[in-house]
Amino acid sequence: HTSNTSSNGPRSPSRSVASNHLKKTRFAQSAPSDHLHQSSDDASVATYQLHTPSSSHMSPTINKVPLRTSPSMHIALRAPSHCNLKMLTSNGTNALDEIHGQWKRIELVSTSIRKGQMKGASGHTLTNILVVGRGVAFSGIKFIYNALKNDEQGFNGLCSGLSDRKGNHPRSMRFLSTLDPVAIHSALSDWNSSQTCVVSIIMSEDEVDLLRLTQAVKQWLVCGMQSISKRQDIIMGKHLLFVTGSDILCHSHAITKAESTFLIPSFVRCEAFTTTSVAGILPLSIAFGWDVVQ
Repeated sequence: HTSNTSSNGPRSPSRSVASNHLKKTRFAQSAPSDHLHQSSDDASVATYQLHTPSSSHMSPTINKVPLRTSPSMHIALRAPSHCNLKMLTSNGTNALDEIHGQWKRIELVSTSIRKGQMKGASGHTLTNILVVGRGVAFSGIKFIYNALKNDEQGFNGLCSGLSDRKGNHPRSMRFLSTLDPVAIHSALSDWNSSQTCVVSIIMSEDEVDLLRLTQAVKQWLVCGMQSISKRQDIIMGKHLLFVTGSDILCHSHAITKAESTFLIPSFVRCEAFTTTSVAGILPLSIAFGWDVVQ
């Protein structure tokens, strides 16, 4: 049994790691204070001492279980930026500073793409949005996109900033999660690569199949614009945005340029809440506009 309150650590952490293996843990509601003591060597490592009496006349034994806590501060993803709020992490920094700073970057990038200030390598406005990924964020984006495109304000967002000339269509979003050639052909065969923005969401470096899928999409972009530019880095920098929860992938710059890479903060990487992180907000903001998504 453990207690909900802790003087040295965050309240009700949603995840813990024991013996370097990640394990989701649901803490008990409460426990008598004389059965539990908590000590901590630093802000992120707690040692729980559970007193277990073997009999009524014997002294209790003490079992020490070290737990490395990694709380999910998903509420920070929905805290408004204009209220001067604070949510402190275990090292005392305000989690909202990083979240709201990332919001400003998302607004800047998405608005620049929608207004045609950030064009593709050929000079075309990017109106096709391909989301590559899997999991909760991927499914959440698809759900919200299908809901908003049938909403009046959402549909207006898809059309906003585009010319009314005959033949122009609202922005559209498609989803790709498999290396199946039929699925890839179905998603890309009628799209012009010079008008396509790819948002690749790969939470971990262990997702090898998504890395390969992203590489296949990159090859499609390059093949479609070989006559425009021979430099892949220029094409990727203008057509590929990368979102990840992996520090390794983020700093390797193997997917795209640093300025086109977004790292999900460590305290909101719990997959259940990633839809409201940059993984979900970025592609939706490109499609509908920051004001609608906000």
